[in-house]
Amino acid sequence: MFDVSVAVVLMASTGVALLFHRMGLPPVLGLMLTGAIAGPYGLKWMQDMPTIEGMAELGLIFLLFMLGLELSPAKLKRLKSIALNVGVRYMLAGTLLLGSIFLFVLKAPPLLAFMLGGILSLSSTALVLKCLEDSDELSSTVGRVSIGTLIVQDIAVIPLLILVPMVSQFYNEGGASIEVLPLLTSLLQAFLGLIFTVALSFKLVPAIVDRFAQTRNRELFTLLVFSLGIGMAFLANTVGLGMEAGALVGGLALSGSLYSRQVLSDSRPFRDVFASLFFVSLGALLNLDVLQAQWALILIVLAGLIVSKIAVGLWASKNAKLPWQ
Repeated sequence: MFDVSVAVVLMASTGVALLFHRMGLPPVLGLMLTGAIAGPYGLKWMQDMPTIEGMAELGLIFLLFMLGLELSPAKLKRLKSIALNVGVRYMLAGTLLLGSIFLFVLKAPPLLAFMLGGILSLSSTALVLKCLEDSDELSSTVGRVSIGTLIVQDIAVIPLLILVPMVSQFYNEGGASIEVLPLLTSLLQAFLGLIFTVALSFKLVPAIVDRFAQTRNRELFTLLVFSLGIGMAFLANTVGLGMEAGALVGGLALSGSLYSRQVLSDSRPFRDVFASLFFVSLGALLNLDVLQAQWALILIVLAGLIVSKIAVGLWASKNAKLPWQ
């Protein structure tokens, strides 16, 4: 059942986003602020959190699906050297630097330290892409370097997701041992799942879209696009990848279709509404009580993360012979 809180939050987020736009600030920050204020830790306007979270999940799927559409395999080839030169260096150096801080400063166990270092080296693909899109920088050098790095990070999520439960079990059992064979098996399954998803997407998706487009039925075509985005996301989730990875691959496959431009124009309004709900729900996760109680520690950690990741980003970019800007 549709809850009135969804309508209230949508109306409030529209006003706040407009205010941030008038102030020259990214509207996405206004959406997250709305979620923080209206969420369960704020004014508690958002009562139907499962509904909002479900719509937010759809927003994230379609955001990455549209990104795949705009990238295309040709653009990905041009991003390959950037992704390898900057993205891989960024992930490895970030994991090493942040892991070392956990290990030597915070005295965390080695395995846990470097796993947390890898996790904190990641960036929010949805958030970065939305900011790049709002500032019209997706096609700029900054945008291309960022997208290449984000793709590397999205791939790095797969082994990290496999490692988390294994590391947790390792320390819960007193640090006995991690079985290498199950770890390698899980990584192999994820890799094969990625290959299967990519192959199936690039083989079937363009053919299906081209066939449906011949019906010249706009409603049927739009419904197909939504179904493909969700379907590829759940297929990837089924074979061991994240839904976001499946949505991105599905969009990449569809970018080779003759009708990719039409898909972009027809789907963008729906995507923007769902994506807005995603950022609102992201803000709703902010626990204001914890923020108030631990504000000094949070600011210190935040400053440390910002400085560390800027340093790593500068190092990775300069090693790839990119200009300082």
